[in-house]
Amino acid sequence: MPAGTETDGASIPRVLWVSHPPFTGKYRAAAVVHDHYCRTKSRSWKETHEVFYHAMRAGGVDERTAKVMYAAVYHFGPRWGQGEPRSAGAGTDLPIEEQTKVFNELKTWIEADSPELGEIVRRLDGGGVAASVNEGRVALVIGNSAYQHTPKLANPRNDATDIAAALKALGFKVFEGLDLDKSGMDRTIRSFAESLAGAKLGVFFYAGHGLQAG
Repeated sequence: MPAGTETDGASIPRVLWVSHPPFTGKYRAAAVVHDHYCRTKSRSWKETHEVFYHAMRAGGVDERTAKVMYAAVYHFGPRWGQGEPRSAGAGTDLPIEEQTKVFNELKTWIEADSPELGEIVRRLDGGGVAASVNEGRVALVIGNSAYQHTPKLANPRNDATDIAAALKALGFKVFEGLDLDKSGMDRTIRSFAESLAGAKLGVFFYAGHGLQAG
């Protein structure tokens, strides 16, 4: 790594910034290393996140804290490489309040059990955290008013916003999308579908243009 390399914290998930700011503490040097490899992509994203863990341990960060931060960058941090469909971990699909909830659950589990890195990866890749967090009622609400090749619709965005607010007031975890393109639609629907695994009730609302094919 080049001498004089510094961290701007860009590769450290925002959910970590309150409890573990990247500019201070024993993990600052590890954040510098992590930022460097996230920028250069000279290692795979999995190797980069694991290097972050080992750099923290070498810098004197205790084992459980290092594992918590490793789990956070694995679940919320950047990804890249051939065959990798995502530019960030699955946790980034969640609203920020749910990201905090997932992070706190990870932290509680790791501090209690001190699992090995491989066990952390298996749990995150298998959706174990999401399943336990998403128990209860979940909803997918999409309102598309703005379109590239058709006139703007007056009501869908407002309708979706009102429905989402009402569902949140009823205790639903809402996956909300407004004026989404195809990739945004796919990402939001995928997150909702994953949350259904541990849910007792799922609700879907869509407002916008419809297209029938075939």
